[in-house]
Amino acid sequence: MSVNELNRNSNRDNNRNTSVGEKLLPLIIGVLVKIILPIITAISLHPISIETANRLWEDRRKQIKRMKSNYKPGDLVLVKVFNRKKLDPFFHGPLKIVKKELNTVTVCNPITGEIADRNIHLKNIVPYFTGINLEED
Repeated sequence: MSVNELNRNSNRDNNRNTSVGEKLLPLIIGVLVKIILPIITAISLHPISIETANRLWEDRRKQIKRMKSNYKPGDLVLVKVFNRKKLDPFFHGPLKIVKKELNTVTVCNPITGEIADRNIHLKNIVPYFTGINLEED
């Protein structure tokens, strides 16, 4: 027997002893490639649509991140207390909003007019209700 015949015989034996998964894997990969390639080529044909989609997605992410608020200068709010003990109140106030920028507000004491040292994020304030209904008939 020559070396070539031995190699051919060993290849036949290897093909017989392979598991089912090894034979199916190229078939599965081939199917996936056939499915994915048309999608990739369709996307690559329209670069303008990709840029538009990316821009729209970026705008949507910014809208989701943005805090929705109805606060405006002059509103009374309570500010969350971070360094509190067990029996201390959760909020400090009421304080008056002086200025609003994006997700932060600047507040002041409505009685003394003293402005706070730092800006406060919208997630750390809650509206203050006086309990007086001004719109009664």
